[in-house]
Amino acid sequence: MASETYVQECDKLCIPVIPLIQNILEQKPEIFDLSRAYVGDKQAVAIAQALKIIKPKQVLMPQNGLMNFGTRSLLSGLEGSNIEVLDIGKNDFAPSCIKDICRFVINTPKIKEVRVLQCSHIKPEHVRQIQDAFLKRK
Repeated sequence: MASETYVQECDKLCIPVIPLIQNILEQKPEIFDLSRAYVGDKQAVAIAQALKIIKPKQVLMPQNGLMNFGTRSLLSGLEGSNIEVLDIGKNDFAPSCIKDICRFVINTPKIKEVRVLQCSHIKPEHVRQIQDAFLKRK
């Protein structure tokens, strides 16, 4: 089901289906790991729709070429789910995405960790904002 959703979303967005992603989605993993596999923003939109179906505990997408649109799509697709760990480090989203990350943290009760390591535009004060979001939900 998730794999079919991914294919349908790719068709809507006029982007190619990436066999690696399709194979991972067919396995319905608890840990969705695309570490260092280039995805980009449009693929992130299609992936986010599929992740709503498989509901993994961990989503690891560091160094995937995510920018603002892809990051926001991923966050909105996972918001409120049972995800515990989200790794979006080493991507190139802007500081304006921090408020989206904070909203995601506040609205996703089971999230324990959000990794934003080595994101070129993220400063220590942005990390503190994310930490504060964890404190606000308790």
